Amino acid sequence: MTGGGRVDADILKQDVNDLADAHSDLWRELDGCRILITGGTGFVGAFILHLIAALRRRHALHIDALALVRSRKRLRDVLGDDWEGSWLHVVEQDLRVPFSLKNEEPVEYCIHAASNADPVAYQSDPLGTMMTNVVGTDQILQYLAGLDTKPRRMVYLSSVEAYAGHSQEGTLKEEDTGNFDPSVVRNCYPISKLAAENLCAGARLQLGLPVTVARMAYLYGPGDRLDDPKIVTLFLRMLQEGRDIEMHSPGLQRRSYCYIKDAVYGIMLLLLRGQNSTYNIANSGEKVTIAGVARKLTQLFGRPGGLVRYEQPNQDELARFSPPEDNILDTSRIRALGFEAEVGLAQGLERTGQYFGMRPSTWQTGNLVGKGIDNE
Repeated sequence: MTGGGRVDADILKQDVNDLADAHSDLWRELDGCRILITGGTGFVGAFILHLIAALRRRHALHIDALALVRSRKRLRDVLGDDWEGSWLHVVEQDLRVPFSLKNEEPVEYCIHAASNADPVAYQSDPLGTMMTNVVGTDQILQYLAGLDTKPRRMVYLSSVEAYAGHSQEGTLKEEDTGNFDPSVVRNCYPISKLAAENLCAGARLQLGLPVTVARMAYLYGPGDRLDDPKIVTLFLRMLQEGRDIEMHSPGLQRRSYCYIKDAVYGIMLLLLRGQNSTYNIANSGEKVTIAGVARKLTQLFGRPGGLVRYEQPNQDELARFSPPEDNILDTSRIRALGFEAEVGLAQGLERTGQYFGMRPSTWQTGNLVGKGIDNE
């Protein structure tokens, strides 16, 4: 089960197994290693834990995971059959409070994925959102620095939103910067993400830690929650309820998306091949407007005669919106390490809908209602 109803776990399992069966030379480097993972109940963290279980099961690799989560019960529910086994060590830890993890065993690698990535929470709990990113990252860095043997690498998961409001045309390179208005409450998320990136840079200099920052594109795919207010899950929930997709902006901004299987491959590649730098992770082959995503999902899963509608947002909805600029990520830096995204948007959206128990319709539509909607 996941937020919103029953899911087809076989879709997720297939993606995890496909990734486990690829890149065998890369995975062998993890044999005998212990990986610290924060945010293990989240979309990305849970997929990584499923992957580790699959690598152990399918290829007899001895990989242990130390998972820091707020709820052991929630992790058990998320992992299902992969919960069992001595490979998984779980510590309940809210990263905003003093650290309870003892420096007892070596940690070869760390993936810091814990974050409050919920646009609704940016308004309802801006302090908690910011402190999880900033205090949580500092505590992880200090813990790793205090180990008898420093880890081989830590990867910090940042966000495309770290680019903030910008006037950049074309693709965003890792060295590009934008501007934040600190009086806007919603900016608690991108400001704290960028602050955490700066903590990582400071830890490289002051603590001697090998830290890589991964700026993630807009992620989607099996394993997500249907009650997550991200664009793809929000639109799918509307369609599952038999409604038209209702957009509260024209949706003309173009974005870089990345299917979860490809995103996790990129993260693991950075864990083993990354340098002390920042890398964008995205599917560089597709640059799609939000309206284009809505149109494609309506084609795949909409009811006959279904439409994409544009309604004026209210003030509460406006406060949750991200900046309206295009966010197209340049991925040349990570592609130089061998990364290529394999799953295109159409296939990825179809698999995501199927994961949530939806079946593609044979009906096709191009109908969009609302001034200024971009069909591409």
